[in-house]
Amino acid sequence: MEPALRVTAARFVTAPAAVPARNRPPAFGLEIDPEVLGPDSDTPHDLVRDRLIGLRLSRETDLGAGFGLEASVLTGIGESRYRLPKGMGILTDPVDIGFRSLSVTPELALSRRADLGALSGQVVLGLGMQAARSRVTVRSALLDVSETVVTRRPYARLGLVLEEPRRGVALAGEARFYEGRAAEIGAEMRLTLPR
Repeated sequence: MEPALRVTAARFVTAPAAVPARNRPPAFGLEIDPEVLGPDSDTPHDLVRDRLIGLRLSRETDLGAGFGLEASVLTGIGESRYRLPKGMGILTDPVDIGFRSLSVTPELALSRRADLGALSGQVVLGLGMQAARSRVTVRSALLDVSETVVTRRPYARLGLVLEEPRRGVALAGEARFYEGRAAEIGAEMRLTLPR
């Protein structure tokens, strides 16, 4: 999402004269701030919509001695929309920023299982590439920008799973480190229902 907005902002600022007037930057130097939705932004914004549906296919190969190799691919369709009630930068009118994306994420991961007494543990190291085709819109009283952009984000993933097999409870966490020092951290609790 952030890379797609960054590309849209760059195209908006450097749009050639052949671009239709509604997509061309105004003469007084108006710019789209690509960091407006970032974690360090002080611009107020609300997430109005955030939907994602995906399908993941994977195959794991046992390498022996507790090691495993997993090849996977995740495809997804997503939509999100942000509302900036106070605008951004010199724009004080409310701004809507929307994303519609189709993404494909192949990954290769090496895992290592270990018994930790009553618990079972697993460490995962993975390398992947998130490729997305996104339709980005930025709209306000003065802006009506719409761009289709393709982005590619290589990443490294570090994951950890702790499981108590008898109770069917597991805690999992992972960190993804993207090119350009961006990172995502996630955690989840998994419950295995009895058959």
